[in-house]
Amino acid sequence: MGKIAKTIKLVKLKLRNQQINKRVNRFIEQNKDKPLPPRESDLKPEIVIPCYNHGQYLEAALKSVPPGVPVTIINDLSTDNSLEIIKELKNRFDFKLINNEVNLNMHGSLNKAVELSNNNLFIMLNADDVLNNLTIKTIMYFYEQLPTIRLLGGGALAFSDDSCLRFNQILPDFLPYIPKHKIYNQTNAKHYQHMNDINMTMSGSSFLKSAWQAVGGFYPYKKRVCTYDDRDFHIRVSSLFDVAIIEEPLAFYRVNTGIGVGQQ
Repeated sequence: MGKIAKTIKLVKLKLRNQQINKRVNRFIEQNKDKPLPPRESDLKPEIVIPCYNHGQYLEAALKSVPPGVPVTIINDLSTDNSLEIIKELKNRFDFKLINNEVNLNMHGSLNKAVELSNNNLFIMLNADDVLNNLTIKTIMYFYEQLPTIRLLGGGALAFSDDSCLRFNQILPDFLPYIPKHKIYNQTNAKHYQHMNDINMTMSGSSFLKSAWQAVGGFYPYKKRVCTYDDRDFHIRVSSLFDVAIIEEPLAFYRVNTGIGVGQQ
């Protein structure tokens, strides 16, 4: 892509994100009379890992998942050796593999994984990121303590190489204190002006299947209220349900490895 084309694309993205308030309120209006599904009572967690050309990082991601928690990896028609790496990892880790026959991008891959799953609480993990030791128990605790929420998120600690993950080895599997949290809902959503007005990282965020069903899943680019697939989903869920964001990192975010397809 040439310099002029890149500039035009960036301008279009900026203009689209300036229309968030209008798009969110349109979404709320379109769904105001829609009956909402009840919240699940028996929560069954599953880690969902979309992968496009990030196979080399998957071992670190899988090592961060506690034993006994189901994992699904979606290989989105990677063009490198990711599929071969995933098949080798299958010999050492227990996970379900969905191998897309066509490229579905992030939104399509996540929708496919959720639709095919018998579980109802989905925890996102990018293939190049890592969960921290306390993620799963912290997520389960907050869904138990906050019975109205349908989506939960937090922050992430940035790292550039796996040596930084040694810090994870000394973290407890549950915090010795209760993190602060903030609830976002339709009252907040009506006034969103920027996509970071509700701010969490993709890895470590989680949602209930009922919320995914109610908002119509993850959207393709042209339908979104903002450009990024994950933030569009967060915004739309908070337009219909309570969403909690806790003041703790729930993942390690690997820098300088993005494919740059989050807005597709």
